[in-house]
Amino acid sequence: MKTPLKLIAATSAVILMGAIVINMTEIRAQVANPPQGPVAVVVSPSPRQYKVIDITRLPSGNSQTLAANIEIGLNGMGAQGWELVAVSGSYLILKR
Repeated sequence: MKTPLKLIAATSAVILMGAIVINMTEIRAQVANPPQGPVAVVVSPSPRQYKVIDITRLPSGNSQTLAANIEIGLNGMGAQGWELVAVSGSYLILKR
């Protein structure tokens, strides 16, 4: 017949092993089913190009106003893929 102290130690060991097995099962269940969601894809952007235009040096074509000349110039640059990103004084800054 086992002494009560040995019986308590054996019972504690069995309970501890059962807790470890249950905990490992929970960990496996979490790893086996990762959450499904959107996947981020990082793409290296191509190098940017910048262009600076001084509007005081635009040619005055067809005797139009300065605003009309700027509009014509920006529309032409936009058709080539340029985008106006900033204005600093008389300078227009474009990128593509």
